[in-house]
Amino acid sequence: MAEDSEAGVVTKVSPRSFADTVTRLTDLLAEKNVKLFSVIDQRAAARDAGLDLRDTTLVIFGNPAAGTPVMDASPLSALDLPLKVL
Repeated sequence: MAEDSEAGVVTKVSPRSFADTVTRLTDLLAEKNVKLFSVIDQRAAARDAGLDLRDTTLVIFGNPAAGTPVMDASPLSALDLPLKVL
């Protein structure tokens, strides 16, 4: 996978399968008591629209106690919070 040139985007290659990577991430968040807001299967959504997409899952997570004061002080930070992994 090529490195993404977008500012602020970090690309990592997982040695695990796609499904195992998503499961490992969500399990790790649960172990660390990090709030899991949503897991969005974008491939399934594409299929529902009659389109095809490679395995693509968006995991949205964060810590409301930490993020809320940041968003209160700087409302536009809500564009970046909660955190996301694709």
